Amino acid sequence: MQKKRGAWRGPIELLAPAGNMEKLKAAVLYGTDAVYMAGQAFGLRAFSKNFTTDEMFQARQYCTEHGVKMYITCNIMAHPSHMAELDSYINFLKELKPDGVIISDPGVLLRFNELAPELEKHISTQASTTNAQGCLFWWANGAKRIVLARELSLEDIQSIAESIPADMTLEAFVHGAMCMAYSGRCLLSNMLTGRGANQGECAQICRWEYKLIEQKRLQKTLHNGEKPEENYQFSLEEDQHGTYFLSSKDLCMIEHIPEMVEAGITSFKIEGRMKGAYYVAMTIRAYRKALDSYLADPEHYVFEPECLNELKQMTHREYGTGFYFKAPQEQAQVAKDESYQKEATIAGIVMRDLEASEFASPEAGLMPLEEFVVKTASLGKRKQRELKKLELLDDATHELEEEGVLPVGRYALLEERNFVDIGEVLEFVLPRGPILTYQVEALYDSNGRKQARIRHAKEMFYLAIPANWPKLPAGTFVRKKDG
Repeated sequence: MQKKRGAWRGPIELLAPAGNMEKLKAAVLYGTDAVYMAGQAFGLRAFSKNFTTDEMFQARQYCTEHGVKMYITCNIMAHPSHMAELDSYINFLKELKPDGVIISDPGVLLRFNELAPELEKHISTQASTTNAQGCLFWWANGAKRIVLARELSLEDIQSIAESIPADMTLEAFVHGAMCMAYSGRCLLSNMLTGRGANQGECAQICRWEYKLIEQKRLQKTLHNGEKPEENYQFSLEEDQHGTYFLSSKDLCMIEHIPEMVEAGITSFKIEGRMKGAYYVAMTIRAYRKALDSYLADPEHYVFEPECLNELKQMTHREYGTGFYFKAPQEQAQVAKDESYQKEATIAGIVMRDLEASEFASPEAGLMPLEEFVVKTASLGKRKQRELKKLELLDDATHELEEEGVLPVGRYALLEERNFVDIGEVLEFVLPRGPILTYQVEALYDSNGRKQARIRHAKEMFYLAIPANWPKLPAGTFVRKKDG
């Protein structure tokens, strides 16, 4: 590694969201250094599935086995009712032993210091820390890391990095959805829906479409029995989609790895505990590739556009760089199109890469071994009713359970996410290495019977793949291009 430049403070961490165990495993497989997650209480994503107590212990073990750090969010702005339950949760976390706890409320931090001084404390972006003195305040009160406010520029961050203790770390969001409220501290959700954004129940009011109606004209419209939406309703800024002046662009800093490292950011945080496992995997894969390339040779680093292209293969809003370079007056951060942009569809997830030696071998070919046979073939309820009337249901069910015989070859056992057809072109997105493209030549259901289409959600199926491919890790995403 070359000499560190700017305010580079040490090892760089790639930090992934983990809304559930599937997303956690995807993040680990695709190269994250750490994950952040929540239990059933005290986190800001109450509508994410999050983790049960047992699942949190499973996650702790999984992260330890794979050398990945695990941080727990405890970052609500706590009311008295929350504080009454806090002690028992702290005692649980003491037993869990996460690598860090993310906190925004000073009262919550104080209680953690009293009951669990051994746990490392990180200060959430919700605390709106925007200067070095603020960092030093949290440091004096036991915090080891600051998740910086999203309103800071890279110049601001470097100034902070140069003024805090050497062993204090700085974390910042580098990718994902942004919030129009200051550091995410929204009150619109509370006022319009009664759902507390700072207690984990944000209704995402900023994503709604808004119209302007002049009061006197509205009264006249209602008096005449006319519909307000057809009379005297105006967009504040109009385009073909409407007006979404509170809806921000998604943040994407993949092209600016050097600037973030040199500003002193030591943990690159990806937003998205409410997003799917594919989003987590592809985002981590792209940032892992770009970050590793930079760290290997900072002096000669050249950004690969393919990393940005990969980030476009998932659902997202228009990308922007947030506040890192310019104030919004100079470069508007409003997303003018409320729709999500999407360029790829998940076809399935690899469960196992199977060589011929892993099958039984009857004379006619290969029979799937019992442990790999998952009888997911089923008839729809409507079809079952029709067959039952004809007294053919028993025969039909028996036929479904018959096992077929696969030709000799190599297969991937996949779990279906969207239907797959013969002749379709698929991309196997390996965690590390190339993206493998293949046109489907043969499909078999979980019982080894040849199919023209795999159509049932989460159905297991065999896909014939080239014999010379590298080994496909379990959890590899398989996608297809839309239209």
